[in-house]
Amino acid sequence: MKDPVEQMPLSVDQEAMWIAWQRDPGQGIHIIPSPFPVRGTIDPACLGRAVDALGRSFPRLRGRVAAGARGPVLDWSDAPRIPVRESTTPLARDEAVRHVRQVPFDLDHGPLARVELLHGPDYTVLVLAVHHLVSDEASVLILADALRRAHAGEPLPAGDPVPAPRAFADRSREAADTPAGEAHRTYRRRPLGQDAPVPLPPRSVDEPAYTTPGDPLPAGLVARPRLGESSAADHPLHDPARAPAGSTAVRRAALVQERLWSAAPDGRHGLSVSLRLSRLPDDEALQEAVHRVTLAHDALRTHLGLAGNQVVQHVRTGTAVTPVRLPVRPSSGSAEVPDPLRDWAAEPFDLARGPLFRIAVLPERSGGGWLSLAGHRAVLDEWSLRLVARQLLAALDDAAPAEPSSFPDWLDDTAPVTTAEELAARAAELSPAAEALGLPGRRPRQTDTPEQEYEEGVVTFAVPRERAVREAAERLGVGHRDLLLAAFAALLGRYTGRQDLLVGVAHHARLPSDRHVVGPLATVLPVRLRPEAGEDLATLATRTAAEVAKATAHSGIPAEELMRLVDPSRTDRTAPPTEVLFDCDDHDGFDHGGFDHGGFDGHAGEADRPRPDVPGCADGAVRAVVETSGGQDAYDVALLLRHRSGRIEGRLAFDARYFDHDQMHVMAEDYLRLIERFVETPGRAVGETDRHPGRP
Repeated sequence: MKDPVEQMPLSVDQEAMWIAWQRDPGQGIHIIPSPFPVRGTIDPACLGRAVDALGRSFPRLRGRVAAGARGPVLDWSDAPRIPVRESTTPLARDEAVRHVRQVPFDLDHGPLARVELLHGPDYTVLVLAVHHLVSDEASVLILADALRRAHAGEPLPAGDPVPAPRAFADRSREAADTPAGEAHRTYRRRPLGQDAPVPLPPRSVDEPAYTTPGDPLPAGLVARPRLGESSAADHPLHDPARAPAGSTAVRRAALVQERLWSAAPDGRHGLSVSLRLSRLPDDEALQEAVHRVTLAHDALRTHLGLAGNQVVQHVRTGTAVTPVRLPVRPSSGSAEVPDPLRDWAAEPFDLARGPLFRIAVLPERSGGGWLSLAGHRAVLDEWSLRLVARQLLAALDDAAPAEPSSFPDWLDDTAPVTTAEELAARAAELSPAAEALGLPGRRPRQTDTPEQEYEEGVVTFAVPRERAVREAAERLGVGHRDLLLAAFAALLGRYTGRQDLLVGVAHHARLPSDRHVVGPLATVLPVRLRPEAGEDLATLATRTAAEVAKATAHSGIPAEELMRLVDPSRTDRTAPPTEVLFDCDDHDGFDHGGFDHGGFDGHAGEADRPRPDVPGCADGAVRAVVETSGGQDAYDVALLLRHRSGRIEGRLAFDARYFDHDQMHVMAEDYLRLIERFVETPGRAVGETDRHPGRP
């Protein structure tokens, strides 16, 4: 019997790749070639030793697909060495690389990686090629760095562990039996073809299977749409001087991306972060840093599109982001983001063509200026944008490469899997509060005629006593965000007359394993709140904290999927999951040591530490402002709270089709009064208010 440490079961995705290979072993698909220009000379013997070290450190690269007790497995117990081939060719560089990557792998015998050293007329290129079954494009950068270190004589760690991928493989096969399996099966059928005979792995009679017009396919075959990827795509050389747009790989979209594609085809729903720098980098250094960072993260090279009737992600293999330099402006001591940058950030994105990430520089006559990053919520959340900003500054300092990430891979391989039982149980807990909230507006909603598109209005305000809010929350035994949410619940209860509400709460927190991922990982948690008029504010705060904790425990459930079950009458899939949103993020930009709220361990205080004076480096004071541009989403009301320099800045965004600015201004004032009640007199009843004449 094989040592289980030397083999692991295939995930459903890997099995689908194996079946696709069995159909046509000579077709060069699912191959990831990474060509690197060689400067200087390479000793083939030294390179061979480095490749051997890479194979020992990452033994799965030497594996093959074999039969296991419960299905196909990746086995490297008797794995061969990773081959190193050196050749001379008269072909031009790109043509030579294209020719090399069309050579297929033998999945039955392995290995699933190879190294080619190509000598052309005026170039030498090292190509590290791996099969998608054992790596992805982001992981190839890790492998290439390990190969570089091994070539330099550094020891590599022992063989990489397999418990996590093995557990994922088991989880993914179990997930195939859930209702989500039907959607995944659609992706699998399209590239395999409905009528083509498909060689199948042995399976037991009682194994669940889906029936298609062709051969029956096992339930485990619920793969993302990589099966149609062709090796004929152009993969750019990993050279900062070369940044072609390249071709695209098609991957399935997340539910939030599907909704944003349908709800906001005009490209609104952007985010921006603006950094005020005492010295701007030169254009060449900035372009090289942008190239390094965008190459590390698939999300920064992604746009959306349709495959049939299904929304998909298109991930470019190369970078296509060129920083824009805005006209020079007079120097200013103001910390406010200049209007030209706000206007630039508010420009809509083209979801179908991309890019959905962009960068602008606004120089000032003093030599400093602003560096602004903007992205669409379909590919980024605030956490991601701050992470990218940090990595861009690090790249300008010529720091270590950014840890790569692939949101499409995270979506397929790491995103939480929800069971039907968990989904139904959580929906039952929320269902009694599912009826429309019914905030009183100035204008009625049109039910029999088409409505105009969502139009955002905004009221801004500030909660000046941040410390007092935190201290009050501590006395009540809750988090300060729970207190602020409880005040919002009391406000909504008074305005609607309801004592049972469903509120969307933005969830920005991440697991440690997800903190390096750039993508739209932020979620909305539907939270049931009961601001009963007779109870005191302290009790409301305590019960609010408990409901948030309960919702957080189910944060892996997509809100869109949950709300369809909570309220089957919801037919508009472009609408946000709830009518109102509460979004309180505790970060303070770069102001308090960078991204301490984001959990980037080991980097606290970086913004306050003097940076080395190197060409292109951003030196001195850094100021970050993360803001929305063009709308949070089409909520009736969205309350956004951000902590800035000892106070809480508030932004009340509303649907201007139904609500007016003066109405929302009064609502913001009432909210501030309620916060003061929680701080000063938490024993007062929720229903005790000071009402202005004509106020709800």
